[in-house]
Formats: sequence, structure tokens, C-alpha cells
Amino acid sequence: MGEWIPEMVVIGASCLDIKGRVTGKLHPATSNAGNVRIAVGGVARNVAENLARLGLRTTLLSVVARDPFGHQIVKHTGSAGVDVSQVLFSRTHPTAAYVALLDQAGQLDVAVDDTRIVQEITPRYVHDRRRLFRDARGVVLDANTPLRTAETVLRLAQRYGVPIFLDSVSYELAQRYRDQLSSFDLLSCGFVEAEALVGHSIDSSLQATAAAARQLVAAGVRVAIINLGSAGVVFASAENNGHAPAIQCEIVDPTGASDALTAAVIYGWVNGVPLDEAVWLGVSAAALTLQSEDTVHGDLSLDLLYQQLVG
Repeated sequence: MGEWIPEMVVIGASCLDIKGRVTGKLHPATSNAGNVRIAVGGVARNVAENLARLGLRTTLLSVVARDPFGHQIVKHTGSAGVDVSQVLFSRTHPTAAYVALLDQAGQLDVAVDDTRIVQEITPRYVHDRRRLFRDARGVVLDANTPLRTAETVLRLAQRYGVPIFLDSVSYELAQRYRDQLSSFDLLSCGFVEAEALVGHSIDSSLQATAAAARQLVAAGVRVAIINLGSAGVVFASAENNGHAPAIQCEIVDPTGASDALTAAVIYGWVNGVPLDEAVWLGVSAAALTLQSEDTVHGDLSLDLLYQQLVG
């Protein structure tokens, strides 16, 4: 077999998702009856698996501990079609973990994540794998990635003329990238992260959120996507802007839905799909994931995305 040449390189966190959903009213400061599931997750890992299931050759640059959890993450991700040969195994930190508490309706109440291990995604680790960037069609950066390492990623992407996409992950992480916005071809964020990136609070109306998306484009992002959950998605570029309503569906588990949206929009981008259609693919991917117990829908495909949109 010849050398693996990835179409997509995805950089950032891989973790273990521990999700508890209460079966009745949520009572704080005490134990609640419910269901607990353990799955593999992490923003970069989720995006990579979604991209691979959509048919793009995808390499994951990430780090896990040399423990049963780390091996489980790598095995599952590899079996989904992602190239995991470059994932780093650490003896210093535990595998990253995300603990989420969901209410009776499946909505997130509170979550805690421990991603200290991502500090081992160093500039040298990325630079030593620079050959992966050379022929890639796109690079996805998860904002968990240390900022110095992200700067190395940006330099490599610029050197090889590769589009680069940012998932901003959380308010605190997004803030670190405010001065780097002009480096990104596409930015995917939620409402809270959008506030961090524009530097002021945003009214929750569609009009105000759309204005924030246009502000991000004015700051240098080529395409800005703001995920508003049940209110849908607003998007903006220099040529186009709009709103895609969410697809109404039963919420089984919200974990991973935003990552599916990001991946599907990126898939559309690299395949020349018009922006509004790419956003609709993202909305479809998010809805499919919301209806699945898994962090990434196990049967995800381009055909399934379009079937849901027309059905």
C-alpha cells in the first residue's frame, strides 16, 4: 500500500464522554436517578469521525493516555475510518474526560471537562508531521489546542496554501483566538463563543446574532457560522448571509451535535457546495446526532443528510 495522504487534518482534543441523564425532575446538591452512558468524544475527535464517515480521508492529531480509556478512544476512532497512526500516547496525564449532566428533556444542564493532556500537543509535535499538511484539502483546529501550537498550525497551513477551519469550543478558549480571526477560512461557534469573539454581549434575537456573524467576517473570517441550537444557525460571508432553522426532532442526547454541524459544513466547503446548502447539511447532521445515543451518528452519510432534508 502507498503512503496515506489525508484530505483533512484535524487537530485537538480526544476524550472520554461520561453522560448522565436524569429520569425525573433535576434536584441540585443531591443524587438524581437516571441513566449514565460512557462514549468516546472530544471536539477534534468527533469532527474527524464525522468527516471520515462522510467519505473524506482524515488524519487525527491528538493525544490520549496510555491507559484502557486512551486505547478505547483510538480503537473506536480508527474503526470509524479515521487515520489514528499519529495520535500521541502520554504517560504524564490522564486521558481527557468530559462529564455532562442532562435534564429529563435531554438538554445540557452542566458539564465539566478535564483536557490538561492537550498541552502535550506541542508545536514540535505538529511541525514533525508537517508533511500531512502538504496535500491536504483542509485543516480543522479545535480551540482546545494550545495557542503556541495553533500558531504553528496556522504557519504550516499558510505555507502550503491549505484552508483552515476553527471550532471555538467554549467561551474561555474562544477568547484566546480573537486576535487570530483573519487567519481562518471558516469559524464555527455557538452563541456564547460568538460573544467572546466579538468582544461584547449579543442580544439573543436573530437580527443581533446575524449582525455578530457579519462582524466576525469584517474581522477577517471568510465564513462565520453561529449555532443557536433550537433556533437554528446563522451564517455570513462577504457574499452571502442567512439563517437556517433547526430541524425539529426528539432530543436523545445533545452531545456532539455541534461537532457534526461543523464537520458537515466543512465537508460542503471542501467539495464546493454553496454556503447556504452546506449550512443545511450541517443542520441535518446536527439533527441526526441529536436523535442518536452516540456522540457521532454511526450511520452518517451524505445520502442520509439529504434524505433527512427532503423527508
